[in-house]
Amino acid sequence: MKKISNDSTKQMAGFFYQFCIALEFAYKMQRQDSLFLESYGDISVGQFSGNATQIEVKQYEKDLTDKSENIWKTLKNWIHTDFPLEKFSTLLLLTTQSFGKKSSFQKWNELNVEQKHEILSKIYTSNKSSEESKLQAIMDVVMDSKCKEKLLDILSKFSIITASRDIIKQTDYVKTVYMKGFPDSHRDRVFNSLLGYIINPINWTKKVWEISFDDFDKEVRELTRRFAGETKKFPLRPTTFDNQEIDRFLDKLFVQKIKKISYDGAIKYAIYDYIWANNVILSDFMENSDTPSGNYIDFKDVEEQLFRTHHARAVRNLNGQDIILASQNFYDGKVTEAPTTMQGMENVPIPLRNGILHILCDDSTKELNWKLK
Repeated sequence: MKKISNDSTKQMAGFFYQFCIALEFAYKMQRQDSLFLESYGDISVGQFSGNATQIEVKQYEKDLTDKSENIWKTLKNWIHTDFPLEKFSTLLLLTTQSFGKKSSFQKWNELNVEQKHEILSKIYTSNKSSEESKLQAIMDVVMDSKCKEKLLDILSKFSIITASRDIIKQTDYVKTVYMKGFPDSHRDRVFNSLLGYIINPINWTKKVWEISFDDFDKEVRELTRRFAGETKKFPLRPTTFDNQEIDRFLDKLFVQKIKKISYDGAIKYAIYDYIWANNVILSDFMENSDTPSGNYIDFKDVEEQLFRTHHARAVRNLNGQDIILASQNFYDGKVTEAPTTMQGMENVPIPLRNGILHILCDDSTKELNWKLK
């Protein structure tokens, strides 16, 4: 599609990039901090008692050279008498640009104040002989001898972060690093909600664009309640199974343990549950990252411990009972009792829990048995 003359795509992309960076810094806020947008510059964050951070955000493709307006305009903005330099301990230029091969700024962050000023002076002197009048006007303001003291103060706080993540990578970074507690299927919604919160007019009510730590924390907590704590339903168990498929499981260890208590009538349903549980575990916990496998492992461990505890109690209470009959009663009791809960999921169906018990019994290392002995 051919772009029209007043296409503002790049400008809007720049705003979106600024908001993405602001969202990252909002997550980095400490208690008592506030984040301001377009008040002192692109992004300002901190407590503004002398230790705040000012970030100028630039998304450009061209290399950062000696005569890049992004650097000189940024310095000009901070030189301005309206800029409250005393509030900030750190001044950052964060840009997607990389340093040009001949850029004098390549080791900027390693230099002291005098060295930084010397670099600016050399660039300023060399530019006077060029025809770049627009840039020269900006440089004249920055290098005005009347402003030297303030410029040196700025240089003592000024660092350049180059090759910053672009829009796509920054978006993915925020979702991956700061939204770990949310299922993958919800991270887009959470990201969009927080980005919407950043630009919400409610944050402009004080005639400044301000987001406090407490307000942002409250918003994240609400999204956590809505999305991270959202439970998922288990799929329904099939009502029928292929008899030929069932025959394949007759030699499994968990089936042999049921045969040891002469409970052949329970074998078919045990196999149903075993097959279904394996399918659910594979699809919901192994292949689907929306449901953490740790939730299943925790559930399985609890059910295993309960099995062992109930088995030991049943053995203690035999009191001369017929072992086979008592074992069948133990089996019936276990497969009909209410399952424990599984984090992130709605009520665990009894057949699914029973299938997991059979999976545990099929593991020879577990030494779980239905027979009371």
